[in-house]
Amino acid sequence: MALEDELLRCRPQHIGIPTVVQLVEGLGLTGVLTVEMDDQVLSEVRFSAGRPVWARCGGVDGQAAMLDTFTVDGSLVRFEARDAVPGDPLGDVLGLVMEGCRVSDDWRRIETMRVGVNGTPMPTLLGPVAKVVERLNGIATVGEAVRSAGVGRAEVVDALLDLLTAGSIELVELPADSPALIADYYEAMEVGRSYLRQGHHDAAEAAFDRALVLQPGDRLAAQNLKRVRVLRDDIQARPGALRSVP
Repeated sequence: MALEDELLRCRPQHIGIPTVVQLVEGLGLTGVLTVEMDDQVLSEVRFSAGRPVWARCGGVDGQAAMLDTFTVDGSLVRFEARDAVPGDPLGDVLGLVMEGCRVSDDWRRIETMRVGVNGTPMPTLLGPVAKVVERLNGIATVGEAVRSAGVGRAEVVDALLDLLTAGSIELVELPADSPALIADYYEAMEVGRSYLRQGHHDAAEAAFDRALVLQPGDRLAAQNLKRVRVLRDDIQARPGALRSVP
């Protein structure tokens, strides 16, 4: 009979994903680690005796998905004991954690950048990074381009940083009254309100925070961001809102 016992439930703001992964290895646990945002699973990693043997994050599988797991902005991390699944380890756990943390740091540097191709001679691009570069139009952010291309963050972050350093692609600064920024702002506000009505407070917070990035100092976005944080903190303060293994 399959084991289905939840051993750990925590918020990554309190116990980070690298710590959870090392805890699973240290205890030699077998089961499934998920990173979630409200009811949506953003990343799933399956462990056998403390070693990751399978991972999926977005549309990516394998080691790249394992590394992408460290970049995910989720609201909940869970580990459930499950029967072992076959598969070779995705790599040494310590090495994966160190590389995942580096990828996460680099990704956060470029995720919200608006980047365009400037006509400078560019090396021949193949695979995932080629799909991303063809979407860098100076309006979409790097994060949006990567999601649109359906590739992994770990697969392209180093190549994108190299292209930035070489000057083959460059930052594009749009004025605050740019139609593209204004449209993105209103979309983010609408998404935030929708999530708030559904009670998905972490997703709503992310949307209102993006609205503030697009229109710094916007009073309406700031008010909504404050409201959703108060509501979420009130829920977290209730007994039983967060639990983990004793």
